[in-house]
Amino acid sequence: MYAIERCDDLHKLQKLKVLSFGCGPCTDLFAIDELHKKGLLSYHKLEYHGIDYSKNVWQAIHKDIKNF
Repeated sequence: MYAIERCDDLHKLQKLKVLSFGCGPCTDLFAIDELHKKGLLSYHKLEYHGIDYSKNVWQAIHKDIKNF
């Protein structure tokens, strides 16, 4: 969350596109969501694409994340 907060240009974007390499359990997605809830990010649309070499390890968790 701290690293995202430090990127001032992200705060103003209406459409946020994220490509996460090595996303694992998508902790960056949860950080972005929390910053949005706190009003520190003001996007109206978020596109998130996560890529992970060990996708089979995270498959069940990614399914749960999509459901949330």
